[in-house]
Amino acid sequence: TPGEVEALEALTRGLLWTVWASSKPTGQRQVRGADVQGVVRRIAEQSGRVRRAEEEVKAHQERQRVVRARANEVVSAEEGLRKCVEEFEGIAKTVEGTLLKVSSYSGRCSEGRRGGEGARCRLVDAQEVVAYSNHVSFSTNGGVRWFGVDGRPLHPPNELDHRFLVPFPHAHSMRLQGGMYSHASKRKPQPVLDPDMVA
Repeated sequence: TPGEVEALEALTRGLLWTVWASSKPTGQRQVRGADVQGVVRRIAEQSGRVRRAEEEVKAHQERQRVVRARANEVVSAEEGLRKCVEEFEGIAKTVEGTLLKVSSYSGRCSEGRRGGEGARCRLVDAQEVVAYSNHVSFSTNGGVRWFGVDGRPLHPPNELDHRFLVPFPHAHSMRLQGGMYSHASKRKPQPVLDPDMVA
């Protein structure tokens, strides 16, 4: 403590003054009968007390360091818990919104089953799905005009419909139409018999 250190300084100054005064003839009369050994003994005792106080201060500082580390760990744990709570709140809001959407959609579907006003959905029969898939299975753009009265396609399944194929390159199309000679055979291309291929 500061008081013990000041007491040690005062004792040390007194000892130094006694030694300095005893080294001069004028000061020997002043220090005659002074207990130098007692002063040294008191200095040693005070120095021991100061050393013990210093050790106590170091131990206290070490305990404070441990307490600060624990406090920092608690603060970081609280921060992590706060982030987890915020994340769970966001997830709960998302789930709540999804449940509200599902419940409102199911309510509209139940109104559609009852034929209620403003119904936006209706139940689809499995036979309707199968019939429609058979209807559009021949091509990706199956209109009614490409099927007969019995529901079968007008084109056989193994016959390719050229309207859905990638067009020929320009030079090949011109050779098919007789607009240019083939450089490979040097002969005039044959006329096209398929009227769909002629532009």
